[in-house]
Amino acid sequence: MKFHIVEGDDERVHVKSVGPIAPDAPELLAEKLVDLVGPDMYRRRMRLNLEDSEFITSAGIGGLLHCHKRFAEHGGELSLASPSRAVRQTFDLMRLGTVFRID
Repeated sequence: MKFHIVEGDDERVHVKSVGPIAPDAPELLAEKLVDLVGPDMYRRRMRLNLEDSEFITSAGIGGLLHCHKRFAEHGGELSLASPSRAVRQTFDLMRLGTVFRID
């Protein structure tokens, strides 16, 4: 599970995920993103590009849900972009389109 910043400013940040999203625990996904983006992450609008992530575990989904809740609590927003086919199928199966904005 690797993330890197594609672009960003004080209000928005575009992050790309590379490889499977498979943290050992849901909190680790959030910690990794905070380490990358900074402690004010949850006050920003984050677009997480998933086109290079072919797999997501239940812990990965739990991590995204944890982040989504924290963004909502702090006035930010998390949206997901370009999920790979396998990740999109997982999201559809779990009806996560009702929770996340997925482009």
